[in-house]
Amino acid sequence: MRVEAEITAVRGVGPQTAKLLARLGIHTVWDLLCHKPAYYKDLSRITPVYLLEEEQLAVVQACVMTPPRWIRRDRKFSLFTFSVSDGSGSLSISVFNTPYSFSKYTLGETYLFLGKPKEYRGRLQMENPEVLLEGGPLGLRAYYPLTAGLSQHVLRQFVGNALQNVEFPADYTPGLREAAKLLPQREAFCSLHCPATPAALEEARRSLAFREAWLFLERMEQSAGKAEPAKPLRAPADTQEGYLAKLPFRCTGAQLRAMREIAEDLSRPVTANRLIQGDVGSGKTAVAMYAVFLAACCGAQSLLLAPTSLLAAQHFRMAQSLFGERVALLTGATPAGEREEIRRKAAAGEIDVLVSTHAALYEQPAFCNLQLLVIDEQHRFGVLQRSKMAGQYPGLHTITMSATPIPRSLAMILHGSAEISMLNELPPGRTPIKTFLIGKNKRAALYDWLAERVAAGEKAYIVCPLLEPSEGIAAVSVQEMRQGLQKRYPAWRIGILHGRMRAEEKTEVMRRFAAGEVSVLISTTVVEVGVDVPDATIMIVENADRFGLAQLHQLRGRVGRGSLASYCYFVSDGAGQERLRVLKECSDGFAIARKDLAYRGAGNFFGVEQHGESSFRFLDLYQDMALLEEAKAFWQAMRRDFPQDYALLEAQARREAAQEGNAYLAI
Repeated sequence: MRVEAEITAVRGVGPQTAKLLARLGIHTVWDLLCHKPAYYKDLSRITPVYLLEEEQLAVVQACVMTPPRWIRRDRKFSLFTFSVSDGSGSLSISVFNTPYSFSKYTLGETYLFLGKPKEYRGRLQMENPEVLLEGGPLGLRAYYPLTAGLSQHVLRQFVGNALQNVEFPADYTPGLREAAKLLPQREAFCSLHCPATPAALEEARRSLAFREAWLFLERMEQSAGKAEPAKPLRAPADTQEGYLAKLPFRCTGAQLRAMREIAEDLSRPVTANRLIQGDVGSGKTAVAMYAVFLAACCGAQSLLLAPTSLLAAQHFRMAQSLFGERVALLTGATPAGEREEIRRKAAAGEIDVLVSTHAALYEQPAFCNLQLLVIDEQHRFGVLQRSKMAGQYPGLHTITMSATPIPRSLAMILHGSAEISMLNELPPGRTPIKTFLIGKNKRAALYDWLAERVAAGEKAYIVCPLLEPSEGIAAVSVQEMRQGLQKRYPAWRIGILHGRMRAEEKTEVMRRFAAGEVSVLISTTVVEVGVDVPDATIMIVENADRFGLAQLHQLRGRVGRGSLASYCYFVSDGAGQERLRVLKECSDGFAIARKDLAYRGAGNFFGVEQHGESSFRFLDLYQDMALLEEAKAFWQAMRRDFPQDYALLEAQARREAAQEGNAYLAI
């Protein structure tokens, strides 16, 4: 079974199960192997019953002392209970709403129970504990992100079946692996999914991240290349003044400086390659749109790529205000007839700007004079997918934007030969966002306060880490939040937003939210980047301790974009309060990113603090800065010291470049 085989090649995966796995982005054997556990539980320590503490997660090995007996059993609710003992004490086990497991427990048999004990009527009990294998202690157990219809047990079986039968592609030589301290591929994946110890898990994670860094660096070099001859774009001297006059706001000094740098880049007879990097709300889009405006003044066409249809629609509206009818929007939801008309206009030179999502990368409209490519949040397009356009249009000037607050040294690694413009000022008139940390015991009061603000006409975001309830992950989902709030506050006009919605559905929800037809928007982290509703004033993030600080800072940046007082509430069960306090005390994205790195570290791989999209499967841009620099040093020496391995890496990178999408073929 090859890694690129369809997921149905894995024993036990049929067509219906494949549909469930597809919800998790698992389509191939490789996708399954790269489906990282969300967290691990250490089951190696068994706690005697007499040492159990209330609400402390523990593994108990105990014998069933009384037969299970029903307390209640009907169509809506079931409960049975039985007693267990390990010789040091006894414990009551209560099992809710799983009547099929009643016959699972046999008098006199020993089981491993994982749960949090609590006292009830003077006696310890565990409610709905996880039942592990019979016998001795276990080690680290992986717990995966799930979707409705899949259980942890079933997904673990699929992963185990894949590991037993998969044929990994050619690996690097033992000499290189020894020099770089890398595990063989099979060993690395086995330790990722079934680690014997925390040290083995970290070694596996490092090996996989190191390999991914090499592949990324090689892809970057193959795609980026050197500066090529290009047609210079020299606009009239008053171009910048004309552009500024069209904006409804006053630009910062940093924005003006970046505009001058872009104008200088585009005026040269070689391809421009500049990264515009800035914190949330620093005005990157206005700077990038200046490059588009300058190109149009020179008679050139521009393509602006956005990672989501929401952000593309937002850029399209801004471009319309500048270029009127000479701008078009192309997304996956664009009707076939409209697509053909866009292609015709692009080929005839009747549009100056095409705003698109990934759709333009795959369809590649035939422009008559495309000279500028602008990419927003480039890392969300995978590894340098702009090469799809650069190959068709030699001499293409490139401007990229990033709100990811990474240090300049790391930006140079990630973006190669790109020049960097830093936007380190916020536009005037922005009101500071008041940030609060809220415990779950105060959630009811928070939402009652929100009801008062909504009644007064304000708008709010509520972000949840999950779309739907997931087994093994105790976190609030969008679906649960919507049902609960609609029941408690029936007058609220609630909308939901998530990644599984069609592009036109997302656009319609955001239109209604911006127009005031929806006052509370419950969403996953799809609102993290680019969503701009200036009169939205309240952001509530549920289970905030499950996110990284940098991502929480991005979410906070969705409010405070106008002149109204804005508020952000991070709700957690008390975990990670010290870490979250950084956000309360600091609003500088770069400082927050440095704190994030210091707090998370390699050890936090065992947690679930960082959720969100990434082009990398194993490499973390903050956690692995030192690793990335080390990998780059090895990669630079590989061609000289390990030519056989470099040839293998080069072939892997070219093979990946020939594939659509983002999935790595081999690392």
